[in-house]
Amino acid sequence: MERISLSTQKLLGQLNNIKRKEDTVTETCAKCKRELHFTVNQWRRECACGMKVTISKSKFEKAKAISNPGCWYCMDRGYIEYQSQENGNIYKFVARCTCPKGSKYAGMPKLSEAGNAPDPERVKAQNRVDWEKLLKDLADQKGVGHGG
Repeated sequence: MERISLSTQKLLGQLNNIKRKEDTVTETCAKCKRELHFTVNQWRRECACGMKVTISKSKFEKAKAISNPGCWYCMDRGYIEYQSQENGNIYKFVARCTCPKGSKYAGMPKLSEAGNAPDPERVKAQNRVDWEKLLKDLADQKGVGHGG
C-alpha cells in the first residue's frame, strides 16, 4: 500500500521558521545563535549575549496552526486513499472515513465496506508514523521542532 502523504510545502509554509513545543515558540538570537523560548504571554526576552529579542503575536498563531489531525484515519480529509493490486495491475481507490468530515462523501463506500481496502487500524498507525516522520523531517530541514 502506498503511504498516504501530506503536503510538505503546506507544512513548510506553516512552520515558517517557528519552533513549537506545546505552548512555546523558539526564536534564534541573530547575534549569538542561541535559542530563546517564548511562552504565550512573552513577546520580548533578553538573550545571554545582551541582545533583546522580540517576537510578534502572529508567531504563536502560526505555531498553533500546526497541530495533530483530528482524525488519524483520513488526516482530516474525509476520505482515505489506498492502492490494491488486481491481476498484476495496481489500482488507486478512495473510501470515505467514518469521522464527521467523511459525511461530505456519503455516496462513497466506507473504508470498512470496501472489499479490497487495508485494515483501518493499520492505516491509522501508518498515518501516525508518517506524520511524526514528516514533522521531524521538516524540523531537520528548517532547523525547528514541533510539539505533539
